[in-house]
Amino acid sequence: MKKWSVVISLFISIISTAQNKQLLYEFDQLPQTLLLNPGTKVSQSWHVGIPFLSGFSSHIGSSDLNVYDIYADDGISINDKIQKLVYDLRSNDFATINQQEEIITIGIKLKNRKDFLSIGYYQEFDAIAYYPKDLAILYYEGNTNLDK
Repeated sequence: MKKWSVVISLFISIISTAQNKQLLYEFDQLPQTLLLNPGTKVSQSWHVGIPFLSGFSSHIGSSDLNVYDIYADDGISINDKIQKLVYDLRSNDFATINQQEEIITIGIKLKNRKDFLSIGYYQEFDAIAYYPKDLAILYYEGNTNLDK
């Protein structure tokens, strides 16, 4: 039984793949591809990434918040929609932020014209925040109706 569990675990680890960012096809010409896939074939003889400008990506997501629900033209006042949102979100709803910024990359093709030496440094920031329902209600209503 232990032998089969090892074989199944090995099989799952071989067929399971993941990647950091979603990629578009045919972008092998960009030097930033080397940060995602160091085995990429490079056609240029050298490159230098412009600090703080050449590679920047960010992502913001939420589990239950939808901007369309607030701004939809459905005859309901935006104040009523925001009030419903403040009271309907639960404390296990969350928002995530991911940001990646390339600080600098340098690459040069070596003398044998086969190998490419690439050095890079990038900064990444991840955050997750859960919805603080009590604080949101206090912020929305103030402290005037505390005896409810």
